[in-house]
Amino acid sequence: MRLKDLFTVPEGQKVTEKHLRRVLICSICSILLCMTCLISETWAWYTVTLDNPGNEIWIGTAEVKTQIGGQDVSSPYTLTGESVALAITHGNQKDDLQYRCDLYVTLTLAKDGQTITLCVELNAQNDYTKTVTLNDFDGYTLSWTTSWFAPNNCQCLTQNEYTKPNNG
Repeated sequence: MRLKDLFTVPEGQKVTEKHLRRVLICSICSILLCMTCLISETWAWYTVTLDNPGNEIWIGTAEVKTQIGGQDVSSPYTLTGESVALAITHGNQKDDLQYRCDLYVTLTLAKDGQTITLCVELNAQNDYTKTVTLNDFDGYTLSWTTSWFAPNNCQCLTQNEYTKPNNG
């Protein structure tokens, strides 16, 4: 029996009760199948939840390795000396496509209620390690955070040396 025979009466034959019953049952089953698909799809739209505050797509944990004088340091760290060379290295491995994303490190220098915020960009194409020299920050506490996106509250450093402003 062909599929066409389920939904039609063969040409040249009279419509019998058997033909009518077969066509009606197949048609009703088709309508029920379509309604089931529609209800299932609608149910899925209303029951699936997605929690994405801020409409951000995260691609992993942003990590950096930080060294001062060749020694690994962790946040927070108290600076000593007139000039400190801070080496910041992109801590994430390349993905399956052999690509790293740009990484932004927000440096916060705090002392006696004064806070200075700086941003360092580690460009994925060029520099996996960036050395930033901080001048005149003796006794300041250095802490840092990392993110995949440029922070809104500070300008990124364009040079590798930063000196504390006279009023800071």
